[in-house]
Amino acid sequence: MGVYAACNDDIAVVPRGSLKKFTEVLERTLKVQVVEASIAGTTLLGSLLCMNSRGMIVTDEISTREFEALEKAVDGHLDVAEVGHRLNAFGNTVLANDYGALVHPDYEEEIRAVIEEVMEVKVSPAKLAGSGLVGASGLATNRGALLHPKSTLEEREEAKRVLGVPLNISTANRGCPYLRASVLVNAHGAVVGRNTTTVEIDRIQDTML
Repeated sequence: MGVYAACNDDIAVVPRGSLKKFTEVLERTLKVQVVEASIAGTTLLGSLLCMNSRGMIVTDEISTREFEALEKAVDGHLDVAEVGHRLNAFGNTVLANDYGALVHPDYEEEIRAVIEEVMEVKVSPAKLAGSGLVGASGLATNRGALLHPKSTLEEREEAKRVLGVPLNISTANRGCPYLRASVLVNAHGAVVGRNTTTVEIDRIQDTML
């Protein structure tokens, strides 16, 4: 789910033509307004954007028409910025809440500055489990964060410092360490892949809700 959709505490962005049953679950569980959109003609919205309650970063491969439609759909709730970089799957390379953001170490200073300005947070280059794909390897809200189970103690300490919330390690969807792919979560609730175990659900609830 997290490959196709993204959310904060107020809105969820989903592909155009998403099943009504899916959008109703998001509205009911996450207590969000659902926004339908496309980016670069694809449905991989969760991979190509990241957001917190203040701002959204999207790949500059988004068309002008798509960008204008997305801005209109979020209706002033967020500052939306398109950013050009070879690492343009920002949902996979940025892990953010309203207190801070971990970003791929290969982002240059000017890219980090844009993320910092749009999302209004301090930005820190980081890795989780030795990978710069910090967005794919973790989940963060303003209440807690979950990280890839193979993240090191040093990586966890840095994540806790930057994100400013309690954190834990976990998998989802019966052992998948790439948490974002399997979970949509905000301060109100979580929607998880159907294979997610009771232990994994308990870890999500205890840490993030």
